[in-house]
Amino acid sequence: MFTNNTADAKRKVKNAANSAANNAKKIKNEAIDAAYEVKGDFRDSAHEAGEKIRHLYEDSSNELKQIRDNVTDRIQEKPVQSTLIALGAGFLLGAILRRF
Repeated sequence: MFTNNTADAKRKVKNAANSAANNAKKIKNEAIDAAYEVKGDFRDSAHEAGEKIRHLYEDSSNELKQIRDNVTDRIQEKPVQSTLIALGAGFLLGAILRRF
């Protein structure tokens, strides 16, 4: 009777240990799956942010080129007026900087 109870207790402990090990493996696998999912979401978000930044850079670059071309055209159309404006701006900036 005593050996029967001992064998039964050992079997229950062994079953409980196996169950705990299986649960631990299951939790570990779920954590790994969740980590891969988060990694994928992060990669997708980073890629999307990179694309938006590239588009903003291209748009800004195109606008700056257009402004530069407009200024160049104006200077070529009215070189004397452009020179006088540049001299006036330089004089004003020099006067302001001397005060500080």
